[in-house]
Amino acid sequence: MTSKNKGLLPVVSFIIGSILSLSIVYFFQLNLYQEKEESITSTPRIDDGANEPIEVPLPYNSNNTEEQGDLKKMIAKQADIIKRLNTDISDLSDQLASLQLKNENIASDENPPLVKMRMDDFENLTKETFIEKFKGIVLSISGNRLEALKRGFERSLDQDEKSLAYQNNISGYLLENNPYSEHYIDDLRCQGDICRLEISTSNDESWEQIYADMTRQDWYTSVTFEEESEFQGRHIYYLPNIDN
Repeated sequence: MTSKNKGLLPVVSFIIGSILSLSIVYFFQLNLYQEKEESITSTPRIDDGANEPIEVPLPYNSNNTEEQGDLKKMIAKQADIIKRLNTDISDLSDQLASLQLKNENIASDENPPLVKMRMDDFENLTKETFIEKFKGIVLSISGNRLEALKRGFERSLDQDEKSLAYQNNISGYLLENNPYSEHYIDDLRCQGDICRLEISTSNDESWEQIYADMTRQDWYTSVTFEEESEFQGRHIYYLPNIDN
């Protein structure tokens, strides 16, 4: 924990303690005001020796009425102050807890231990992190990079059971989420560790949202590259499957 944060914690604790003390004082004041109001508004009773005491009505007194009104206003004001103080206490408590957690994290990271893991575990972790960062992202590609990607697709292995299942996931999702028939799959092939998807759409905005949602599905494990096109509504994607 840094010296700056160490000095801040007692200050925050002192502020919270002060507010709690004020709340208690106002609470007792509120009770006193309520008791005083009851003493003013209650009807005196005298006992004349009979079975039932006799109630003697208080004479009308404008001063009593005004004092009652002032007391009610003061009680309402004190209640509002206590409410705001309780809110301040809650906010400061949350800030203090956040600060303590932050300091604990800093302290725990000062001397991190050496981490050892199997190569397979490292590769899986890298894949998961890499794929998560590219969900909802399409990378435009052209020139030599595009040509290299095309050659890689043409030279890829023939379709196997895994690539066929991945292709079916893509086509199934796009068909299920096309209620107005605005998007058409002109070509979809998955072979080896890469897929090629070509579509035509009459609603680019809707298509982009559908495609973005598809990349966030658990089964989707590709990075999306899009071939730059001069034609409105035509999209050609290359989808290397990182999970292979």
